[in-house]
Amino acid sequence: MVLSSAARDLRTALDDFRRERMITKFGEAMLDAYGASVIMPDAALDRLVECANTQKIASIEDIRREVGKQWSKVHKHGDTVLSLVKRHFPPEVPFVSTPLASRAQVLNTSGSTVTPSSPTRARAGPDAAATPARPAVKRYKCSACHAVGHNSEYLTFVVCFR
Repeated sequence: MVLSSAARDLRTALDDFRRERMITKFGEAMLDAYGASVIMPDAALDRLVECANTQKIASIEDIRREVGKQWSKVHKHGDTVLSLVKRHFPPEVPFVSTPLASRAQVLNTSGSTVTPSSPTRARAGPDAAATPARPAVKRYKCSACHAVGHNSEYLTFVVCFR
């Protein structure tokens, strides 16, 4: 997966975070011996970066859901990780550049006098009532007796294989 520059920056920030936590909790000797994956495994870090890159992380519950059992320390470090994710991937604010038009404006510009409470058939117009909902299906016609509604496949099978 190709990561964006923000995702690479988040990965670096999360790696720095787990290294700092490892040093403050266990010391530099333990960091050199065991690595920073004691605080957060590499698989959990990779998953967090991928999910943040696709805007799937908005709360601690999202972190817990996405990382699952790979990282058991969500309850301890979830707030810090969430703040790092939001710093590198701020939540999108909807309707900043193009606000939605009100429903009354949309109805007035269409030229119809339909009220929002009228049924859907009234909105379709008079042309919709003239056309059938489904095209007519060709009915089966028996080649043996010329009756409509069945064909002679079974009759041929019985006659030929007796």
